[in-house]
Amino acid sequence: MARRKAFRKGVWYQIGGDMDAASYGALLVRFDDYGADLYRIEPVRNIVGRDTVDVGHSYWASETYYDFDDLGVPSGDHQAAVDAIYDLEGDGMLTWDYEYAGWSQDVLAPLGVPASKVKWWAKQGHGFRQEDAEVRSMIAEESRY
Repeated sequence: MARRKAFRKGVWYQIGGDMDAASYGALLVRFDDYGADLYRIEPVRNIVGRDTVDVGHSYWASETYYDFDDLGVPSGDHQAAVDAIYDLEGDGMLTWDYEYAGWSQDVLAPLGVPASKVKWWAKQGHGFRQEDAEVRSMIAEESRY
């Protein structure tokens, strides 16, 4: 039988996306007594490639909240809530309440904790600041022409 992940209330956990979240995006969850905060980070360059220069920043992010009743799971059953979130995501049914755009510090700020306090799937070797630097370099290069 597979071991179920233990989630601590108030801690952000990566539950979706890529091992290199800074380059390819991530879906994060944080539980409280009533439900789950969800936060999606999407690197602009991963989605639009060279057109990132036209966008003018490195990240998009979205945020929403689902209570346990919305997810159809017993209160406090974090793993069942994650499973329900996966189902909603797979069906394209996740809806987002807030959206952010900007550099990494802009889109990570709503988490309320430094990126180092998020339980990522892997150490962020490439890093959010590196992605910012690479996008800024692309923009500077394009502006020379």
